[in-house]
Amino acid sequence: MKLINKIVNSIRTAANYNPEAESSPQCILWTDKERLWEKTVETLRGEMPELLVLGEYKPEVHMGPAIWLRVALSGFIGSYKVPIGNIPVLYLPGVSRQDIRAVESCPEELKPLAELQYRGTIWSQVNSRDWTPLAYFKTQKGGLGLNIQQDDQTIEALERALVKLLFEDIDSFKNEYLDKDYFNALLTGGDPVRDVLNWINDPDLFKKSKTDEEWSAFSEICISKLHFNPEQDTIYTAAEKIAWKEPQWDSVWDRFCEAPAKYNTIPQVMRNIVMPLGIEPDRSPQWNDQQEDILRKELNKLVGLAEHNAKDKVIELEKTHGVRRNFVWADSGDAPLAKALYWLNIIAEHTQKIITGTTSEIIEAYEEWGWEVDNAVSRAMQLVKKQDDIDAITKAIRSMYISWIDECARNLQKAIDNNPIRTVSSEYIDGECMLFVDGLKYDMAKQVSNSLSALGYDVINQSRLAELPSLTATCKPALMPIADELIGLEVDNEDFCPVIKETNQKAVSQKLESLMKKKGWKVLKHGDYRREIEDNAWLDYSHIDEDGHSLGWRIVQNFNRYIDEIVDKVETLFSNGWSKVRIVADHGWLMMPGGLPKTTIAASLVDSKWGRTAAIKPGALLDGNYYQWYWNPSVHFVLAEGVSCYRANTEYTHGGISLQESILLDLIVSDPNDSNGTALTITDIVWKGMRCKVAVEGQVEGLNLDIRTKPAMPETSIVMGVKEFTSDGITSVVVDDDIYEGKSAFLVVLDENEKVVYQIATIIGGEQ
Repeated sequence: MKLINKIVNSIRTAANYNPEAESSPQCILWTDKERLWEKTVETLRGEMPELLVLGEYKPEVHMGPAIWLRVALSGFIGSYKVPIGNIPVLYLPGVSRQDIRAVESCPEELKPLAELQYRGTIWSQVNSRDWTPLAYFKTQKGGLGLNIQQDDQTIEALERALVKLLFEDIDSFKNEYLDKDYFNALLTGGDPVRDVLNWINDPDLFKKSKTDEEWSAFSEICISKLHFNPEQDTIYTAAEKIAWKEPQWDSVWDRFCEAPAKYNTIPQVMRNIVMPLGIEPDRSPQWNDQQEDILRKELNKLVGLAEHNAKDKVIELEKTHGVRRNFVWADSGDAPLAKALYWLNIIAEHTQKIITGTTSEIIEAYEEWGWEVDNAVSRAMQLVKKQDDIDAITKAIRSMYISWIDECARNLQKAIDNNPIRTVSSEYIDGECMLFVDGLKYDMAKQVSNSLSALGYDVINQSRLAELPSLTATCKPALMPIADELIGLEVDNEDFCPVIKETNQKAVSQKLESLMKKKGWKVLKHGDYRREIEDNAWLDYSHIDEDGHSLGWRIVQNFNRYIDEIVDKVETLFSNGWSKVRIVADHGWLMMPGGLPKTTIAASLVDSKWGRTAAIKPGALLDGNYYQWYWNPSVHFVLAEGVSCYRANTEYTHGGISLQESILLDLIVSDPNDSNGTALTITDIVWKGMRCKVAVEGQVEGLNLDIRTKPAMPETSIVMGVKEFTSDGITSVVVDDDIYEGKSAFLVVLDENEKVVYQIATIIGGEQ
């Protein structure tokens, strides 16, 4: 992450609040008595459209006196509109927090702003002092926590280099001793290779960012090291030297190849030169562009080919174009088709076999290799952004994939043979939390499993079949520990939702949650994930299926986010004391860019028609296969055959029987290094003013207490110091600023490695 993004995020997180306990702050005040940040404001405007600056009247750059800022906040200034989702930020150069703290003694010109300290929040250190660049670099809590010398010369060099530092990756600082020499070297071109690349990438911006002294130093380095004068030569001269493989330019080329995404205009610069005869393809974006065009045309030609011919052609194309994935143009984003071809080749090879047999044999084959086909389809579609490329990959996928999933679906439908399915486990252990993920398809579950395993968790994979029909209304209640309290009625069931036995009420979410609580299960919500002793819990995650119905095939572009969020949920649950997490899904889904085949069904014969499922009117006779409803075997419905749909142009759907809809993967996750094995529990929280005394039960050796506004972020700590628990499980900490009084935060228990092992929400200064 670049420093500019870190600072922007730090400022914005000052506005974090608990919507259940407080109202949103109206603004963020950024006080800077010594004007140490003032030179960064122009740069920050590009990243913070919500930024307002105290100063002379310049509304075109969102600057003005205090009274103008108040009017702007009220929304009556046409030149300033707060971007949706952001809180206005008021930068106050020459103003300290103390200047506006006491309204009575506040300078007249600042009085319009004084009241905002109550309706807003202030970006400051945990000790309530203004953030200075030095403090931000050296402070652990809320800052970067870097190893920086604190003499006057270093401070001056840091402040001189501050604008340049904004564009540096934070990781580049972490293992360095930061002193005046470091900052001065950085300011005057301490990394000439990087500076040359930045100059080629955007010469105007690069030169504007330099003082006259810095530009002269850069020019001299280029002359001595690269035999090149940026005052006399152009970026195209530099590109020619790279293409011609002049030896002194190899380090520039190698650096570009390491991180081409940082220099996103260089490929276009190299396209605008005449490449020398005999140039090697790896340095010619023109050659790569030509190959992408050829590949695009070949993929488009797959339409109309026999399926086996299309697969053979893809395998042949992989032999020709696969090598381009080793060139820099793949990493720079200029070879998306070559990258997608890797996954198309997997589809071509794997779909030469059809999955068939008994139900158990079909599941076994899908577990072993079949899921990789679906994974490859999603991966290929994730890689293309331009419509021409999307169209080409879509045609290639459809030419190989659609008949394969259709034939496999028909085989699974035959294997199931009208038998009701029940593969849901009804056994639950104490301390287990069930994480329900609506629409977690098998190949996505495999990625979640791999991610958790890579983090050191033990993961057991268990395959099973979804209930019929594969809709949330039917399948989700079947997973719940209160499933035996539900039945299916023979009438009024067109939504495939069971009812509660005792009341005949529909088993909607609220009713299901009530039943869960009666059975002793905790339904986790609103970030309260803590475990009670001998407790079990249920947690919902519903974004996937919701997004799928609205996004169609483009849901694949969100896969990484879904997987990261699920993994984060699991880690949070373990940190709150749960000994095991069972991830379950209600159904998978079919996804086909360009739409699945359509089949017709008479609307007059059905009570309801879903994408793949239809509820039959009493006495109606329909062609097709009848299936028993999971919740009442005497109730039958029809499913579309193969992978066809009752609605045209459907790219995402479920409800039928297919490998993708029906075969699911449960994940049973445990932590081999579980520090919560003793079921650590907070038993008492007592606030006396801003001091919080906490008592816990369990193994407390090596554990410490912190209070944070964001439990996973150490920089959001608001206490004067983290404190260790005594042997009897008691400790206390002090919040060091009364501005937090009445606000929501988290008590966080840390192990000796500073890992969060338990957390619980609290209100600062008040009882839990």
